[in-house]
Amino acid sequence: MLSKSPEIKKRLSESLVLFHDALKTYGKQPDQLEAVTKLFIFALADYTEKQIIDAMVYYTKNYSDFPAPADIVQIIERGNKPPFEKVIYLNICKKDGEDRTREEWDYKRDYEKWNLKG
Repeated sequence: MLSKSPEIKKRLSESLVLFHDALKTYGKQPDQLEAVTKLFIFALADYTEKQIIDAMVYYTKNYSDFPAPADIVQIIERGNKPPFEKVIYLNICKKDGEDRTREEWDYKRDYEKWNLKG
């Protein structure tokens, strides 16, 4: 678990520096990276290194901007599926029930369950 391993915290910090340098950061300054790293450590404290790495690899393969801790948590909690997006949920809700695919029904159900669970 991240919370019990200084080595994992160090590797996470190094990964976040790489993310900061390689991904779109939308105005985040390098001096903010220390606070961002502390927030990631706080949010990911209960997860294993493998869960964190798998989620970060998934994120890197699918997104080009710097992740929020919640993005990584959602990927872990959803079993390496993408974080939920409200716009996708709203577009599904606009469709008549008979026009939704099985995947859309599943997404809608999972989105609602996730947001109730928090």
